[in-house]
Amino acid sequence: MDNYPEKLTLSGRSTKLLRQLFRENPRLDKIIHGSESESESRELIRNWALDVISDNEHAVRYYQREQSGPGPYKKLRWKDLAAIRILDYLDNSGREFLNPYRSWEKTTIDPFNLIWRGARKGTGGAKPLFLEDMIQLFRQLTGQLPATRPDRETVIRWMQRWRHGLEPDIIKEREENRDRIIGILVD
Repeated sequence: MDNYPEKLTLSGRSTKLLRQLFRENPRLDKIIHGSESESESRELIRNWALDVISDNEHAVRYYQREQSGPGPYKKLRWKDLAAIRILDYLDNSGREFLNPYRSWEKTTIDPFNLIWRGARKGTGGAKPLFLEDMIQLFRQLTGQLPATRPDRETVIRWMQRWRHGLEPDIIKEREENRDRIIGILVD
């Protein structure tokens, strides 16, 4: 089954979230609605993100893959992370992947196309969760979303919600599965 985003209209919830994204980000609104073309809007968004990281030489080197690892990562500002993510979206726009959620059909990754189509034509099929994520991303980029680090107790509480592989009953279940699989292969 082919997917034609140009034919998929936005849901009411998606339309509301797209308006919120533009209301909170007048610069993005101006870029999307003021550009002559989608490619011009991409270039202006790229320039915005590059302008953000240009204030931090570590962010530029990290984005250009000249530095990596935890040391350089710790030198990135919260808004640098958002800018690098936006640049990554732009760098990878148009790539195709086999999508396991669509019966392994090819899916083209192009998040700013979804925003462009939604804003200019009311189409594109952008889902509410995608638009909520973009709202958070641009809040991070513009400093509207403060960087918060969870405290130790919160992390422990999160970890306790799921079982780990060292619990005795999990080990036993793995051994039973291993024996079952060996039995199937050998018999």
